[in-house]
Amino acid sequence: MAKFGEKNRTFVVKAAAIAAQNPDILPRSFNLDEMMADVSIIEDLYPLIATAANLLGKLEDTYSAALLVYQYAKTANVATSVLENALTDLGHRFVKHPKTPLRDTRFSPIRQRRSPELTEWGGERVSRSWFDRLTTNGL
Repeated sequence: MAKFGEKNRTFVVKAAAIAAQNPDILPRSFNLDEMMADVSIIEDLYPLIATAANLLGKLEDTYSAALLVYQYAKTANVATSVLENALTDLGHRFVKHPKTPLRDTRFSPIRQRRSPELTEWGGERVSRSWFDRLTTNGL
């Protein structure tokens, strides 16, 4: 979803006004009543949306400041090694984990099969397990 700031809010309100003043330009499938209800909700919620966006901006600024502290600490640690434990702890945030679990290829239709052990029998190369079954049954 696009960020919903003052420009988008103004666009939506103006588009709704045009639609309300000129309903004949809209296709029959367009539900003007639903749009007007949605615009009313947006207008009611906009102060909350603006406040939340402001708080989110402050959170992002704080996170950016924390990243700067981490970078400064890494730089300072090169010379002193005093912050090694703290950097290790902070560095856990950036450990990469696989996005998908490793596939078990034992059941993959594409997996490469091991060639069976072969043995000579009557001048032919045959599977060792087939040969063992054959000789066990007394043939």
